[in-house]
Amino acid sequence: MLKVLDFELGIKYLDQQLDNKKPIIVGLDDGRNEKYNSDKTTEHFLVIVGKGCENGNKYYRYFDVGTKHLSKGTKETNRLFIKESEQLIQGKHPDGKKTYTVAQVRRN
Repeated sequence: MLKVLDFELGIKYLDQQLDNKKPIIVGLDDGRNEKYNSDKTTEHFLVIVGKGCENGNKYYRYFDVGTKHLSKGTKETNRLFIKESEQLIQGKHPDGKKTYTVAQVRRN
């Protein structure tokens, strides 16, 4: 498991896996204060399935596997944007109510 404490390594790994057509599981901080994970950084998981660029902003497209609604979990607008200046990968929950921040990149 990679932690996005090493932002550049995380980006490099994600890009490499996507270039090889492999999805990647990432752990997220979604703002809750849950204590059930030993490192206390993640409350949710997503699967990154692609990458792109919108108005000069690079992003990763994700599937949200924690919803029973296929249309929400696989929306084209499910995106985590790469914020290089902040060294974050961040986006919104499919309904826009929560902010997702990548806290872990899981190795395939």
